[in-house]
Amino acid sequence: MIRTLSKLTTAIGLMGTAGALALLIGASGCGPDSHSATTPPPAPKPVVAACSGQGLISINPVSNVGYVPIYTLDASGNAQLAVVDLTVGAANPVLKTISLSGSVQPIATTYNAHNKTVLALGLSSTDNLTVYEIDAKTQAVTGSTPITGVSGSVTYGGIIEDTPKNRAFVAGYDQIGILNTAVSPPTWDASSVVDVGSYFDSFSMNINTGILFVSGDGNNAIINTTASPLAPQSFDSSFNVTDGNAFDPSTNMMLLSNEVGAD
Repeated sequence: MIRTLSKLTTAIGLMGTAGALALLIGASGCGPDSHSATTPPPAPKPVVAACSGQGLISINPVSNVGYVPIYTLDASGNAQLAVVDLTVGAANPVLKTISLSGSVQPIATTYNAHNKTVLALGLSSTDNLTVYEIDAKTQAVTGSTPITGVSGSVTYGGIIEDTPKNRAFVAGYDQIGILNTAVSPPTWDASSVVDVGSYFDSFSMNINTGILFVSGDGNNAIINTTASPLAPQSFDSSFNVTDGNAFDPSTNMMLLSNEVGAD
């Protein structure tokens, strides 16, 4: 499954999975690519239309349920996810909301097929990052893991599950590290954190080759995740100012969009 933190894949997911997601997430005008100096204001309750930074919608393929980062805070000021029934024609597609205690913005989510869990990356008011583990059956938070050594950002970063190796890559503004998802709750390897030299506007991973591509509005980088330690390398950025990206694992080809332009 392709995992990417770009508006490109967000838009594809919105158009192809269910109209309910379109009511919850707007693919345009979010993050730095909107060229706006202000963050979109929270929508009034109940849940509501807006995307969260470079937010990734994850899907539990077993139950056909999506986990959607939203801007609306709960009554205690905590970040939330919306749990959405992707069944076509569902009368009440928004099943519930899940609070991420201690965070004020959900950055992204990803699905761990091994443990049948959803991992949600949240940002605190002091720019600290936390990964929340959610049981896909009960749709409740079962644990949380602080992500130390990585600087958070409201518009950059995210989380990608490396399914073959049962681990996840967690990124902040311009750093990335490895989360061990083979255990519950997941454990963070602070010693794996590296500075990429490009901020994480969008990133995706080819699960066949282990190559991870980072797009930072023209400052691109690649990481061979099969090597240890992680060693980011600068990638050609001369062809244009890049934005969203996603890998097609069936062809080993990557889709790369221009900033405010054609793919």
